[in-house]
Amino acid sequence: MRLRVSLVNGLAPVIVMAVTFCVSACSRQTALPMATQASAARPIIVFMTDFGTANDAVAICRAVIYGIAPEVRITDITHQVTPYAIEEASRFLYAVTPYYPAGTVF
Repeated sequence: MRLRVSLVNGLAPVIVMAVTFCVSACSRQTALPMATQASAARPIIVFMTDFGTANDAVAICRAVIYGIAPEVRITDITHQVTPYAIEEASRFLYAVTPYYPAGTVF
């Protein structure tokens, strides 16, 4: 339990900042087409990490995000990025970005 609390405390500022940006950015959109209004009602956060899937780190992060902003939709790119491999992560992000609507938080 102590590990879980310290992990959440360490990630909380980053998650809070992302969720705050998402909620504020989506709330400023006005006069959108119907298809876009549906996504504005439920902001999208795209999640990618180098945490791997062998532990509960991703699940904890998702739970914290839902606790802060329960209306968001969270979708995953991958959690198998090689640790600290910024170029690798940027390739993943570059490949998927065009398929998400405006206002998506990456």
